[in-house]
Amino acid sequence: MMNLIKQSDPYSRLEEFGKDFQETLENEIGVARLPFHVNRVGSMISVFARETEPKNDSDATKIDEKLFNRYFWAMIEEGFMIPPSPFEAYFLSIPLSEIPADEWKVKIRNVFQGLRNV
Repeated sequence: MMNLIKQSDPYSRLEEFGKDFQETLENEIGVARLPFHVNRVGSMISVFARETEPKNDSDATKIDEKLFNRYFWAMIEEGFMIPPSPFEAYFLSIPLSEIPADEWKVKIRNVFQGLRNV
């Protein structure tokens, strides 16, 4: 197993995918002009329904819950299985990174366009 990990180098692949996923989210959030903030470390990512970065647990709870709920269901409808709680991180995976980027990027665009149009 360790040889497979060394050969396939999943951690650098996840880092690159996480960076691309974050940039796509942030771009579509900006285009839609919606109050979201994205935090990421490696392949863990969190999306907060607030304009500014949460600096502590008090900040993290000051979100637009209705907007987050709409975001959650829009992501589910586009095929992303994300945690239902606005306070949980997503764990990106190698299988998701193997989906062609143009496919998942369109899905993310659909999510934020849909949120903007409501």
